[in-house]
Amino acid sequence: MQWRLPRAPRLPSPVVAVGRNPLPGATGGGGDAGATIVVDMWAGSEDDTAALEAQLAVVKEQNPDIKVELRTAPWGDFFTKLTTNMASNNMACVTGMNSGMLASYTDGFAALTADDLKTAGLAESDFAPGATEILQNKGNLYGLPFDVATMVTYYNEDQLNAAGAKIPEIGWTFDDFEAAAKAATKDGKYGFGIGMGGFQWQALPIAKGGVQPVTQDGKLQLTDPAFLDAAAWYAGLVTDQKVAAPVASASDTGWARTSSAVRTRRWPSTALGTRSDTSPTTRASRPASPRCPPGTRAT
Repeated sequence: MQWRLPRAPRLPSPVVAVGRNPLPGATGGGGDAGATIVVDMWAGSEDDTAALEAQLAVVKEQNPDIKVELRTAPWGDFFTKLTTNMASNNMACVTGMNSGMLASYTDGFAALTADDLKTAGLAESDFAPGATEILQNKGNLYGLPFDVATMVTYYNEDQLNAAGAKIPEIGWTFDDFEAAAKAATKDGKYGFGIGMGGFQWQALPIAKGGVQPVTQDGKLQLTDPAFLDAAAWYAGLVTDQKVAAPVASASDTGWARTSSAVRTRRWPSTALGTRSDTSPTTRASRPASPRCPPGTRAT
């Protein structure tokens, strides 16, 4: 049987929510002169920071009576700092939140109500069906999508041509994928750069098995036979087919750093891989605080 190799599920990105506990030394109510809105977001480069600053410039232009402070941290440090900020009551007004991590941080945010959305001139119906589902926990909405990321398979045409492998085209199957990865595994290079980050290792098994690792009501179904078979196939790219190098740990190579033809993410010298076509993120707002004026709502 040939398995088609479609795009993996689309992942809602940033969220906007409202936090719970005010920080010490908060300024006056929303719209107070000199009020400061603090935004926490991950940024891995100067370009990332510049892109965020460009977005915040629009906020400043539309709200000249407030100040906006951007705090950034690399992805690898962001959630460690977020945990520390929650524990020390130092949360920002708006916090970047990966949609897949939201359930672990809902204690830091207040649920968004229909009235909150109305105040911001928004409604859930403004978004594509299903776009807000992953931003909910136990029936409560904690944020709104800022963008949507799609996991895609990509390839390095030069490397595949050099290996004599077939170039991917519409209708490409998992059999085609395996054949290309095998053909490109030579001369000290692996055909596939395997990734063990959450989105990276799940993308292909979800596409192959057609089963999500979590049910619609939030229950794990990692033991579903279809998902188990697909996950075993993914591991077998290393252990059985040997078209990918073993990873030292999930944290070590979550974005695939080996030299390969097929890869997860956009590293050089690759032929095939899976990556997000945008950075999967969410934004969530924290409550009124010394740095987040009482009564404000960030969007």
